Amino acid sequence: MHMDEFRHLFGERERMQWNAQKRGYAFVDLDRIKVGPNVTALISAELAREFKVFPVKVERNQAWVIMLDPDDREARDALYRATGCEIVPVMGLPAAIHWAIDCYYPQAEET
Repeated sequence: MHMDEFRHLFGERERMQWNAQKRGYAFVDLDRIKVGPNVTALISAELAREFKVFPVKVERNQAWVIMLDPDDREARDALYRATGCEIVPVMGLPAAIHWAIDCYYPQAEET
């Protein structure tokens, strides 16, 4: 049987975890981790919004970044140029990525 036949049995989180594993990426659940300001400062709000990415961990010269499209080479290259870190793409729930960007990188209110 194909995975699509079981799609109705799984929630969005389980489908994304399965998809991440199938594609060779780690899955990060933003509901279950705490991201410090030193991590979010690594990527500008402009880059986060442009490429739909959110940094979750920095260790030595590596930055783990949740990406809406972890295969986006242009985004990975731009993140590398901006941070100087090797980018380790990971996957997460799209709604959680959008929420994190909006929460950690609030847009200035227009007057």
